[in-house]
Amino acid sequence: MSTQRFFVLPALALLASLAACPRADDAGVTTLLAAAAVPQAGAVALQENAARVDTQYGEVDGIPLFLDAHTPAGPGPFPAVLMFHGGGWKQGDKSEFNKAIPSYLAEGIACFPVNYRLSGQAPYPAAVDDCIAAVRWVRQHAAEFRVDPDRIAVMGGSSGGHLALMVATTKPGQGDVDSEGEPLKSLVLVVASLSGPTDLRQPGAVNPPEAPPLRRSLLPQVIQFLGGRPQDIPETYAEASPLTRVTADHPPALLFYGLNDNVVPPGQAEAMAQRLKDAEVSVEAVPMPGRGHGLATKYNLSEVVQALVDQLNK
Repeated sequence: MSTQRFFVLPALALLASLAACPRADDAGVTTLLAAAAVPQAGAVALQENAARVDTQYGEVDGIPLFLDAHTPAGPGPFPAVLMFHGGGWKQGDKSEFNKAIPSYLAEGIACFPVNYRLSGQAPYPAAVDDCIAAVRWVRQHAAEFRVDPDRIAVMGGSSGGHLALMVATTKPGQGDVDSEGEPLKSLVLVVASLSGPTDLRQPGAVNPPEAPPLRRSLLPQVIQFLGGRPQDIPETYAEASPLTRVTADHPPALLFYGLNDNVVPPGQAEAMAQRLKDAEVSVEAVPMPGRGHGLATKYNLSEVVQALVDQLNK
């Protein structure tokens, strides 16, 4: 039997209820929630940017999952980008994007920063499942937010970039269709990664990495995220590496990386770019001289914003 959950939305949206869907039979499956209804007139001003924070998009094992919705002024429909924060899969929050959002709204792009289960709450593939669920939720509720369901991108920095690439490399399910009801070839139109790891495999394991390995000090975070040591679950390390998952149906990719990054080596992005090229997938690899891993939070860099705008408006 479904229950009713109530949330207080900001002034730009009316108080509304969120009806929870029945829990899925399979343990660990993210349950999508129905969006709060927005009246046709008066609730969201079309002449100014609209924001709804802490909107619940799902629930799993009693853990509610939230995203924020920021929509540009105007009738739309607008392209949209879902944003996945960094933090080594174990920490961080969607508020990481607050300073960057105005840059995207100014270009007519709706923004949906997403919170997902952290590795201390649930190991892989929990975070990936949540990010995929958020993409599906936004597509299902596109009309409510004046979003074009056929122009949805994902982006993130560091571990968030890894999650964005994992979404992009995930094969759509039978229910994933475009606005015409046609099956999707990929869950999103474009993916952007800033300093995101592409190969989590470790030297000395059964499946060694094909790219320069991540900094050794990151191994405890990777172990917590994947739920085991590389020598114990080498197949999981391979499965969770975007580099191993590329197909010809991969969406166009934007890979930004600092040439001075000593956390996620530049070779990780370069190996991913080459794999995409080999699969004849459109990829723009953008090396940034003088930048280290701090690039991972520079979401409002003009190069990043413009590249995403160009891809979404093609």
